[in-house]
Amino acid sequence: MAGADAGSSGTGAAPAMSRPVSVLQYHNHASRDGLYIDAAFTRDAAAKIKKDPSFKAMMTGDTYAQPLYFEAGQGGKDLLITATEQNEVTAFDAAGGAVVWRKVVAPPAQNATSPCGNINPLGITGTPVIDAQSRTLYLDAITTGPKNQVFALSLDDGSVRQGFPVDIDNVKGSATFNSSIHNQRGALLLLDKMLYVPFGGRAGDCGDYNGWVVGVPLDNPSALISFATQAHGAGMWSPGGLASDGTSIFAATGNSKADGGNGTSSPPNWGHGEAILRLPKDLKTITQSQTKDFFAAENWAALDRADLDIGGSGPVLFSAPGSSPSDFVIALGKDGAAYLLDRANLGGMGGMLQRLMLTSGGRGGAIIQAAAAYTAPAGTFVVLRSSGAMGCGMGSGALAAIKVSGAKPSMSVAWCAGATGNTSPMVTSTDGTNETIVWYVAGGKLLGFNGETGAPVYAGGADSDSVGTTTKFQTAIAAKGRIFMAAGSTLHAFTLK
Repeated sequence: MAGADAGSSGTGAAPAMSRPVSVLQYHNHASRDGLYIDAAFTRDAAAKIKKDPSFKAMMTGDTYAQPLYFEAGQGGKDLLITATEQNEVTAFDAAGGAVVWRKVVAPPAQNATSPCGNINPLGITGTPVIDAQSRTLYLDAITTGPKNQVFALSLDDGSVRQGFPVDIDNVKGSATFNSSIHNQRGALLLLDKMLYVPFGGRAGDCGDYNGWVVGVPLDNPSALISFATQAHGAGMWSPGGLASDGTSIFAATGNSKADGGNGTSSPPNWGHGEAILRLPKDLKTITQSQTKDFFAAENWAALDRADLDIGGSGPVLFSAPGSSPSDFVIALGKDGAAYLLDRANLGGMGGMLQRLMLTSGGRGGAIIQAAAAYTAPAGTFVVLRSSGAMGCGMGSGALAAIKVSGAKPSMSVAWCAGATGNTSPMVTSTDGTNETIVWYVAGGKLLGFNGETGAPVYAGGADSDSVGTTTKFQTAIAAKGRIFMAAGSTLHAFTLK
């Protein structure tokens, strides 16, 4: 399997000592659970965490992609990897932030060359992925034209691997790929020597784009494979991108639309929109008769017309001990709902195990960003950033923790906490179960909360601990007793020592 932990479902499945320290992909695992195991992160120790004033790491351009961490790079140095909208990729020495190597892979695209979009310039948005075995970083960059190109860079010196870059516009499929209307926001995925790259539309929903997953064979990069949604729209645009259980690829799609229509139209028939799709490794299409391989909201057409994407947050895979079934996919929508799905049988049209309305949805209550999942002594939780979650068991705030429990699994809101922010949460645990802490950034401050109760663990520290303005889609990572967070063009480090 290409990439460490590519098939792990997280939630404490392995003891701390067997876990790699490297952060090779978005939210640490292919399950996208956002769980980081580090024995140093007790709640007592975390209450004293401080930003490291000696750590200096600057990039050029805004950073939407999550940083990555590679243990034992060339010369034995641990590396922090960032990628920006200027198509600048940097490997920093994780100890102090010195630049080890830096490469601009191609000039970024300008909004003037596309009919819509809200990031300018537009370069690398989706989080790259690392293949630890070959010491290679894979990323998608949008460059002048515009065009999408997939690059493979050596982690030793930033050089481009043979056979790359690959032009995604050359992909063949049931639809036409056009980089001027397709955007790449979702995190990339590695599975069995294949790189999977998700695509959706641009802000503004212009043009007859489709949701795409493009597969790049690592041993023959030009032999692209693909899946495209039957309907126009139905983009795969969430920051968490694609998830995997090691066997299949799971994708969340957004609003579909009528041919030639805008973002508030709907096609006459369902065509993979407002859905969670289970795709095989060869990306063969699925049909409406394959109910175990997709879930779609029964009111998909109304969600289309209201632009209330189920795909606003990527799928998260997790397990809940004691429940039957016990392996799940959770989907979170701009309609304000959480959809709990049986991972073995997604259920087809309207076939969720439970739908829980968390917010009123719409502009003020849409659930966008990535969720995290973990099992603690008090139960199994999925935590997400929301606005005005309803039915909070304890507290109030912009974070909401859903508890999944019972022999017949059901969801309820266990706690809410925290100030309003635009980043996604992640979770630390000392051993995969105990001392869980939910971390995210709001108001320029790193905040930590007890994963079982929502009680504050770290309230942001002093003014000197501020990270400033953060870009949406961003999320922190944890490695070796430290938390790293990219904010704008600066990478910050927090330390327990």
